[in-house]
Amino acid sequence: MSIILLQFILLGILPLSILTGYLLYLVGYQLNEIIVIVGIEFLIFIIFPLVRDNFKNKQSFVVMLTIAMIFAIGLVGYKKFYKDQEIFKDKKIEERIAGAEARFDSKIFDLKSQIESPTKNIYSESIPKPQNAEEAFKQHTEADYEFRNGNYEVARKIYKNILENYSVSNQLRSILQNSMGATYGNADDYNNALFWYNKAKEYKDHSLNVRENIARNYFKLGEYDKAINEYQKILRKNPTDYGIYNKIGIMYSLSGQHDKAIENFNTAIENGFIIQTLYFNLALNYIHKGSQFDNKAIEYLEKELELYPNNPVAMF
Repeated sequence: MSIILLQFILLGILPLSILTGYLLYLVGYQLNEIIVIVGIEFLIFIIFPLVRDNFKNKQSFVVMLTIAMIFAIGLVGYKKFYKDQEIFKDKKIEERIAGAEARFDSKIFDLKSQIESPTKNIYSESIPKPQNAEEAFKQHTEADYEFRNGNYEVARKIYKNILENYSVSNQLRSILQNSMGATYGNADDYNNALFWYNKAKEYKDHSLNVRENIARNYFKLGEYDKAINEYQKILRKNPTDYGIYNKIGIMYSLSGQHDKAIENFNTAIENGFIIQTLYFNLALNYIHKGSQFDNKAIEYLEKELELYPNNPVAMF
């Protein structure tokens, strides 16, 4: 091997091969991959005729160095692109796995909730402030679970914690306030229930369920006129909710306004809303109107027993 060729290898190809290997190492190539790639690059310079025959020519030398550099940069670039794609795919896979784990965790939570209360002990002393929407949603779910299982005090603490410590939309605020009212109403604390239901009502697009809850609590307090007023507001919003006529009829019946009660019961029947005790309610109001209406009362009692033969309240 001539001295010039040796110089070319030591001063040109070898440093370039080392640089190439280092670049390949930086972007994550394995050692065996680096050896193969650098070896191929090295052989190109030794075997390639243009280098072998014209290495004395400086122009050829520069051309070969450029080709080698492009080759190295190309390999580095390809590896980097490939690696980024793998990272991207890994990230997507991780996101999908995380989503699946979250769904799995929620199922596990549901299963646990059928066996024991997961929040009763957690929230016995203090409740962590929700730091994000996910934590707020999780606490809301836990509060609903406690409510369904009759743990109204625990549920109330969680609902209130979300309201006081997390910024929620007006709609969600109304829902939480309605839930707060329900925790009091179901515990027979009707005045506190009304306080929270009325706060929920402040949201202009509140659910009609809020007004129905207000009416129900006025009924529990014996304030039948206020209950009727709320039911009538529901009818103005949803005139086809014929079941409300039955409830208004009951309120009028309890307040001794039997003609209005009968009118509302009949409106419900005329619109196809017929449930057990509806005909009995009609009969009862005719009885209260006096003995001259006994035939009407008997007619509706017989109708009740015809439709619901096992209804004990109609058997007298």
